[in-house]
Amino acid sequence: MKIRFATFTAVAVFMCVPSIHAALNQELMLTQPGVGGGSITIDQTGAIIASSGAFSVTNITVNGVGSIAFSGTIGTFTIRSASATGFADTIMPGLQDQVTLDTSSSGVGTLDVQYSDKTYTGLGPNFLLSGSESTANTSATTVLFTATGDAGGAIPGLTPVGALVTLSGVASGTSAVVPNTIGVSGTLTSTAHIVFAGAGTFNTTFDIAEYVPEPTSVLLLGSLLLGVAGITRRKVAKRL
Repeated sequence: MKIRFATFTAVAVFMCVPSIHAALNQELMLTQPGVGGGSITIDQTGAIIASSGAFSVTNITVNGVGSIAFSGTIGTFTIRSASATGFADTIMPGLQDQVTLDTSSSGVGTLDVQYSDKTYTGLGPNFLLSGSESTANTSATTVLFTATGDAGGAIPGLTPVGALVTLSGVASGTSAVVPNTIGVSGTLTSTAHIVFAGAGTFNTTFDIAEYVPEPTSVLLLGSLLLGVAGITRRKVAKRL
């Protein structure tokens, strides 16, 4: 399924909430807090379900089941593309992907990009978080990636899952394995907190995936368990 929405502009809109919309399964929210900022929240159908402050929409695209992309402006930020893909449209072990391309600012400011999907089932015991950033002219700009969730399917999920170290510089990336704190099903929420140090353009990627041990690690663990079993059998045999 692919839905495209025509270009339109809305400036200084305050809490524009349609009275009727689909049951909320996924949402993409972009926010610049403070004076001169703005916010927009888009659901899995491409509908704007909440907004405030200054924003404009160049395009909203929905692909598959709840994969949402936005281009336009939020407050003083211009965003070529902010997109996110949820459970139904990722390839395992992937669970959630969030990407911002060519987010530009004329000066200092903060932008939060948050995506939530509440349709997860069969989640494993650990997650792998991976994040990266790149920039050509705002090397002092930073991004903090965090993952949260909710076992009951609330959007956004507020239970801490894990966070990556703050990234900055021309290009950098990091990853971490974190325990699943929400259980086998529920909501996963990914947030990119971008702090611009000045004018420039910034790109980010943030992925949440099931953690799958490397084959060598599995083999080593298997060998260790076999070795322990062998030693145990020999000790039992000696006693006999």
